[in-house]
Amino acid sequence: MNSFKAKLIYMLVCTPALWIGTANGWAGCPSDRNIPLDGRGGGILAYSVTSQAVTNQIHVVNADGSGERQLSQVSGRACGPDWSPNGSRIVFYNHFNDQTWSLFMMNADGSDVRRLTHLPEVWDACPRWSPDGTRILFCRTYPRREFREEIWIMNVDGGDMHRLGNVAGNGPYWSKDGKKILFTSWVGSANEVFEMNADGSNPRQLTRMGSEIYWPKWSPDETKIAFQSNKDGDDEVYVMNSDGTAITQLTRNAAADSTPDWSPDGTMLAFVSKRDGHHELYIMDAGGFHQRRVTTTTLHAIQPDWKPTATDPPSRPSRFPERTGPLPGHYLRSTPAVTTSVAPPPPGCSCLPIVSPGRIGTLFVSQRFHGVRSRPLQQLECDGSGGGQECDRRDEDEHTCAK
Repeated sequence: MNSFKAKLIYMLVCTPALWIGTANGWAGCPSDRNIPLDGRGGGILAYSVTSQAVTNQIHVVNADGSGERQLSQVSGRACGPDWSPNGSRIVFYNHFNDQTWSLFMMNADGSDVRRLTHLPEVWDACPRWSPDGTRILFCRTYPRREFREEIWIMNVDGGDMHRLGNVAGNGPYWSKDGKKILFTSWVGSANEVFEMNADGSNPRQLTRMGSEIYWPKWSPDETKIAFQSNKDGDDEVYVMNSDGTAITQLTRNAAADSTPDWSPDGTMLAFVSKRDGHHELYIMDAGGFHQRRVTTTTLHAIQPDWKPTATDPPSRPSRFPERTGPLPGHYLRSTPAVTTSVAPPPPGCSCLPIVSPGRIGTLFVSQRFHGVRSRPLQQLECDGSGGGQECDRRDEDEHTCAK
């Protein structure tokens, strides 16, 4: 049953024949394509999208949704892009058919496409560059052998290819120093997060959620791990401490939210949501707030990967509060000296409270529609008193009230 579900996950995210598209393909504004791909809105994202020819191709877009363009021109279904550490190349996997998937590499402009793996009747997928740019991690699944899952490594030219240890796992992800690897592995009917040494030794289980977890990724400062889980009945985005504690649900939608990826500075997460009826790229603040749509397609956009910055700076802490507790609207803000528990909004208020970054004990409450922040904001105290003063979101980090 576990292997069968794993197969379905793969097929759903990388088989456009299962999705609904239109003959017009990409539905973005044509004028947006003349906008430079310069990282406006917080960076550049690579991702996979279906085309009118019912294939997948790798696209890129600015984080504000502008500058969208197609990079790859391959036959098959190009999925799972991963940027090299210096942003000059992209590795991805190509779904030729239901039995054979292989890894490919290309330049960041889509040129010089090279095939790296050639073994038939295996699924080579989930490629990840090593932090020094010399090796590539990937998962290998055997569809004719009960979907057995293994983690492999190779040089960037495809040489010295070998399996890591004896672990059965999927979705590998490097630590920043290249000494550790995150991955998922089945424990009974649950797919849990594990950590192991870079040589495949000493695997250690981090989660015991009893659910199906995919796509675990460390934050740039490695204090957090983002992942998707179906713990609440459908796929949602979660975050936890790097030791597996303080698991926090960031998205709550009847539709699936999945495949999170950290921005290079650790302040935002890109993810895929089906809340609009088909898969689109969204980004949100690291605390789960200010969720906004990036892509606008008539097809499906999946598997985002944020382009590294030139200097790849360490993560700065998110200025938004972390959620805690099972009740929507219950949050916790911590400083070195103060920990303040924030109560839910008053009865009948269809709002989401957040803590002002600059004022401990003060809430800003915003109306929400399908998980996306909208104006106006209103100021309330932590006990729900006060309020009525309109506030505005002046920039990405601060909440300020109008005079």
